[in-house]
Amino acid sequence: MFLTERALRPVRDITQAAADIGATNLSGRLPVFDHDEFTELAITFNAMLERLEMAFRQLEESADKQRRLPGTRRTSCGTPLTIIKATTSLALSSERSAASYRTSLVAVDKAADRMNLIVQDLLLLARSDTGSTICR
Repeated sequence: MFLTERALRPVRDITQAAADIGATNLSGRLPVFDHDEFTELAITFNAMLERLEMAFRQLEESADKQRRLPGTRRTSCGTPLTIIKATTSLALSSERSAASYRTSLVAVDKAADRMNLIVQDLLLLARSDTGSTICR
């Protein structure tokens, strides 16, 4: 009975440690015993937990970036659109000189260029999220 208890203690310890590790807490590790049959098993399992913990961390960081992106892009998109709308509304509000219209058109053209770059960035980001980074 004593020998059986002693032989099965590492199994119970590993089982308990594995039961304590969950999706919300991957930081736990299995105990590594000194040079017994379970050492390689525990080391391999701990390495797997390390990889899983790193993958979950990267996934959380990616999700955080995705959550922050719409607000950032909305602000970036809003600025060129605001410039275009304000400039065209002002230019159309009354008769102006040709030079004034030209100045307005230059401002609208620059804002449109900025908007084009933002849209290109968004398309590239969308393609990279789907794994399709080939330009079409």
